[in-house]
Formats: sequence, structure tokens, C-alpha cells
Amino acid sequence: MEERRPTIFWLKGKAGSGKSILMKHTLQELRRDFARDSLTTAAYFFDASGTILEKSTLGLLRTVLYEIFTANRPLLEEFLLTADDGRYVKGKNLEWRVEELMEVFRITAKLKSWRSTIILVDALDEGFRDDIRSTLFFFEHLFPQQGQQPYQKLRLFLSSRHYPNITMKNCIEIWTESFNQSDIEMFTFQKISQISKTSENQDLAASIIGQADGVFLWVDLVTNALLMAEDDGEPYAAKMQRLRTTPNGLENLYTEIFSGLSNPQRVETFQIFKWVLYACRRLTPLELCFALAFESIGSIATLHSWQASGNFINNGVHLNRFIRSRSRGLLEVRGDTIQFIHQTVPEFLVRKGLKLLQPSVVFSDIAARCHHQIATICIKYLSQRQIILCPSMTLLRFSTRQHSRYFLGWVRPGVTQEDANRASHSLMTTYGHTTIHRPLPGKISHQISDAKVAEALQTLFFELPLLEYSVFTLQAHLYLAEESGISQADIVDFFLRYGVQSLRLWYDFQASLELPRSHPYHSVDWGDFLQGCIALRLVSCVHNFSKRIRNAELTLSPRYNLGASLSLAVIQGLQGVVQDLISCGADPNHRHQNEKTALDYACASGDAGMVTLLIQNGADIKAYNTYGFAAFHHAAENGFVHIVQLLLDMGVAVEMRTRNGETALLIAASHDRLDVFKLLIERGAQPSALDNLGYGASKLAELHRSTNVYAFLNPKAPVLPTMRDSFQGNRLFAEPISRAMTASPSPEKQLDKLPLLSNDLMLFGPVYANDLVSRIAPNTAEREKRIGDVLSG
Repeated sequence: MEERRPTIFWLKGKAGSGKSILMKHTLQELRRDFARDSLTTAAYFFDASGTILEKSTLGLLRTVLYEIFTANRPLLEEFLLTADDGRYVKGKNLEWRVEELMEVFRITAKLKSWRSTIILVDALDEGFRDDIRSTLFFFEHLFPQQGQQPYQKLRLFLSSRHYPNITMKNCIEIWTESFNQSDIEMFTFQKISQISKTSENQDLAASIIGQADGVFLWVDLVTNALLMAEDDGEPYAAKMQRLRTTPNGLENLYTEIFSGLSNPQRVETFQIFKWVLYACRRLTPLELCFALAFESIGSIATLHSWQASGNFINNGVHLNRFIRSRSRGLLEVRGDTIQFIHQTVPEFLVRKGLKLLQPSVVFSDIAARCHHQIATICIKYLSQRQIILCPSMTLLRFSTRQHSRYFLGWVRPGVTQEDANRASHSLMTTYGHTTIHRPLPGKISHQISDAKVAEALQTLFFELPLLEYSVFTLQAHLYLAEESGISQADIVDFFLRYGVQSLRLWYDFQASLELPRSHPYHSVDWGDFLQGCIALRLVSCVHNFSKRIRNAELTLSPRYNLGASLSLAVIQGLQGVVQDLISCGADPNHRHQNEKTALDYACASGDAGMVTLLIQNGADIKAYNTYGFAAFHHAAENGFVHIVQLLLDMGVAVEMRTRNGETALLIAASHDRLDVFKLLIERGAQPSALDNLGYGASKLAELHRSTNVYAFLNPKAPVLPTMRDSFQGNRLFAEPISRAMTASPSPEKQLDKLPLLSNDLMLFGPVYANDLVSRIAPNTAEREKRIGDVLSG
């Protein structure tokens, strides 16, 4: 029988040719014309400027499955019955991965309750390149070779630009520019009809249509320019001349728009695009306009001070007009946030647009410089004294102290009921007439159980328009700038000038809202700041900081010990920072948690350069920690042959024992480190050595199921059974996986699935971490654990 696959339609077209409009219209028509119980529709629109779930296969599958199950309750119930072995319903904290979701889709499509389904997927080109391929591969190979009835009930509609140039079997391609001419004509006449009724309108429309080349967005931008010319009173001849000189194609049109700006206009346009392009999340119109005003004025902090400055832009249509005019029509307000009118705009800006706006800036590091500028603005904003004194902060302090949270406990004097009443009256008097509303962010609202605290926080974010963004994203901008090689040494100068109020504010919000952070500040002083910079890997800040300490420009509190910072820098692998700290007086033999030294951490992570650096600066290679281990034993335990060899070359005794009488050879046997084991034998280690319990290498290898070392020592003995073999039948210990994926992997699978993301990722906070995951190199789970060990100490 001939294979029967679902029908796949792929709508392709030029950028701005109206594909998304057509997809949205199609979705609306399907949901309007077909009964919910006769046809299931699901849709996913990729968004390159959105979060990870808005531009990935993971988000696609989660969205589509949710819509399918929501529209077809019997299908969900049938699926749950088929999955009653616990694969997908093991609790409330399931971490649905792509493979799991694909398996759910395959299973669901075979069920009797599955009905005719149409899935629309728009803007594939706005996803990650490899992700696009995996998405298409999944849909193309979704079904087996023999057609079955349920599979005939699925239709798939895709849309994208002509890139990616990927072909699919049994896929019907439709090119929008070949069929949208009549729509463009209708759209053009609708826009031109807003110009005063003249006999020349027909000529204007005909000229636009002749140049459109199937691109709706080009028509929209050009007609907008003509409408502005009409508002300015330009005659027909000037409008036609404008049309004749308008270049075809979006990129050429964008170039012309930017090239025609004056120098002050270029600076203004660059500032607005800097914020929208490099913000860690989409900004609201109020946030963007306030940020631009604060960057320009520098002395405003509250909404009221902005209103009093003479630069205030009223809410609603005025904000929208300001954003559209200053962005030259390339930004729009969609819902509560600002976005580009099309994905081609940010692509153009990154490729050449920002360079046209700021020719003097080195283009290769423009992104990093923008991140640094935004970070500096956030720090400057958090340093404003008005933030501490404003009425909404008084209300928040009072409401939190009622629940023993002690928010901003370092601010004196305390807040009384009378203070809170005055603050509430002031807020009503100042803002009672305004229509601006800033809801509490959904990502943190669930963490605030008290309604009064939540209301006070909402009021605070309303009165201080840039506060929420600064608290949540400051670290992200600092990190991304540093990662790109931009020196942020001037951050130290900034704190020296303005003090540490910004750090105190940030810490109190992080602690009160229980947000993940890379460094848990305890008491905000210069020592804490130093350790925070190390945790954030802000090497340039640490270098500037240490230089000032050496020059006696800064003095650390006597209670502060640089040893903790040294240990953290070692774990982070920052050799330059380690050298800076040692030059400032950090003790390389400082004992940290469990009395581990910096050398212990370096050997446990396999960093040969760090080991050499520490030993050259006086680290004791014979120091023991609480567990009686020395650095040599950590290297053997973790299987780092090069570290073991390096330590031996530096004079470590090969028979050096732990306090339990274990030699490095015995440790290697226990952990099945065969390469280390062989090296130690070559360097003179005694195979007959016994620990304090009388166990030798062979016995330890057998007890710990070290199959490789055991086979090496006992070449004629039967193969040593693995730990899993020994506990066969005990499903609680090691249940074999007979399926592709489970919600709760058994122990041997969990090792393969250990998360690779460290605190380096979570420093961005829960709202933004997912969106930035692709830009940050992950650390190992073991390294994450050790960072946690140091920070908790």
C-alpha cells in the first residue's frame, strides 16, 4: 500500500509579503467556520525577539499539544489512560523535554479520540536554525510507513521566508508574492484614500503598486511616508518625486530612512533602538520612554519627577506616537509591549543599521557596549536617593515590616503607621488622575502571599517606572558586556562616586522575592561587592578593584577574608582574578568549607594552569581537608591524569595517604580511574598497599564495582558484575528503561540528564534565563555544586 502522510502546505515568501497576516486570517476563518467538535485547530507563531518558548521546537510542541488537549477533552482522558504506567503523569513538577513531547504527540495521534486536526506554524525562519531542521524533520517523519486512519486526519500549514532552503516530501509550496497582487492593490488604495481626494491619487497608487514587488511591508512604510507628506502640505509633484527616489526592497528602504537623518536625529534613533534591541525582555511603552528620559536628564526617578521635568509624555496614544515617530516607523506597540514591525528590522540593525546611526562606534563590539551602557543606566537609577524616599517605597517598607520581612532595614529611621498614611495620601494626590497601570509581573506575583505586600510592590513599580527592569536585568547586562570583552572597570568608579545604595536595593529585592542569584550578598560592603563581581565573572571590575586595594585607595573591612573570594575565583577558573587576589594579600592556603583549600578546588576541577599558579604562589601541596584528603587525592578521585602527573613532578609523594590510610592508587581503584591507576603504578605506587580497614586495590575495585580496574588487576577472573546487574529485580534501585523517554528517568538515565546549566545562567533571574540560554556556555553539574558549596560557606 502506498504510504499515506498528512498533507503539508508550506507558504513561502519575501520578507514583509504578508505571510503572517494570511496565517492569522486562515486561523480565524477555520475557528469561525468549523465547529469545535468537528475540527481541532492549533497554532504556533515563532517570534525571534521572544523568549525561548516563543521561538523553539519546545515551545511549539507545548503550545500545540496544549491547544489540542484543551479543544478535545476526550483525547486527553484517553491519553492519560494509555499512560497509566506513570510515564507522563508523575506529579506537578514535570519537566517536559522535546523528546517527551514528541513521544506524546506520536502516541496521541494514534488514539481513537483523535479527530481532524489542522496545525498552523508561522515564521519558521525566526527560530534557531538547527531547531527549524529538527522541527521539520519531526513532522516529516512523524508517521510510520504504513498509513493508518488517524494519520489522514492531520493537515499542517507552515510559513516562512524563502530561507531556510529546506525541502520536504509530500509538501505543497505556495509563494505569496505570486498570489498577493490583488491584495496589495486593495491595501494601497485603502491607504491612499486617506489623502485628500484628488485626481492624482490613482497615479500615486499605481506607482506604489508597480514598485511593491509583492512586499506588503514596503507598501505600508511608503504610504505612511506619503501620509506624513500630506500632513506637511507637500504638493503632488513632491510626492511623486519621493516615490521615484524611494528604493525597492526593505533593506534599501531602511538604509534610505537612516541615511536621511540629521546627526541629532541619528543619536536619538540610536538610543531608542539600543534599548529595544538589547533589552533582556520586551519593554512597555512607559518603561522605554522613561528610560530614554532618565538617560537624557539623569535626575528623575519617579513618575512625578518625570511629569515635573517638562519632558513628560502622556500615556496612551502620545507614548505610541512618540515611539513610532522616533523609531521612524520601525517600532510598534503591540498589546502592552513594544516590538519591531518586522523581523527584518532587528536583522538590518545588527547587520548595518546601528553602524549608519553611530559611525564612530566600533561595530564589532557595539552589542557589548550597548549592554554596558544599559547596565550603567540601571546602576545610576538604583542609586537615586528619590527611590528610597518616595511614598510607594514607604508603603512597601511598612507592609513588609508588618510581616517580619524587614525590607530595606538599613534605611533609617523606621516607618510608622503615620508615615504610611501620609505616603498613601501623597500617592492619591499625585497620581489619582493618571491612567497608567503597571500590573505586578506574573513571574513573581505567586511568590508574594500577602495581598498588601503585593499591592505595595505593584504601586512601587508604578511610581518608579525603571525599578523592576533594573532589579531583574542588571546582572544580565553586566555579564553579557563582560563576556564580549568590554572592560567594566568604570563600574567600580561609579560605586565609589555614588555609594552602594544600588547594591543594597538589589539585594533587598532579591532576598525578599526569593529570586535566584549568582551571589547571595550577606552584608553589602566592598568585600561582598568583590565576591559578587567574581561570582558574575566581572574580571575587569575585580582587576580595577584589586588595583585600588594595592594602591591603598580602598580598604576592606578587617572582618573580611579574601580567602573565600580566592576559592570562588578558583572554581570559576579565573586565573587572572586569582593572581589579583593573591597580590592583594589573599592567602593561597586559606581553608574554606570543610577546610578545603583553593588547591583542593583546582585539582578537583582538573585545571592544570590554576594548580601551577597556586603552587607557584605558595599553596601547600600537603594540606588536608576535614575528610583527610589532600589535593593529590582529589585529582586521583576525579580521574585527572595530567593533574596527578603534575603534582608528582612537583614533589608529591606517590604513597601519600589520607587519614583513612588510602593512597591515591587505592582511591583510583575505588572510583575506577584506570588511567590514573596505571600512571601511579608507573611512578612507583605499591599495588599491595592496604587502607586502614585492610582493603587493597583489588578488593576495593570489587566492592565499588570498578570494572576496568578490577579487570586490569584480575585479567583471568570472570567479568565483574556491574552495580545494576547486582541489583537486578530491585526496581526501586535501577529500573531498566524500555522506552524512549520518561518523566522521571531511572538512576542510570538521570546521570545522562543532569542539567548542565549553572548559576551563571540563573543570575539572569527566572524571567529571562530561558531567553538567554543560547548565549551562555554551560558549566558542568559538578562545577555548579562546588560553586554552591563555596557560596553557602
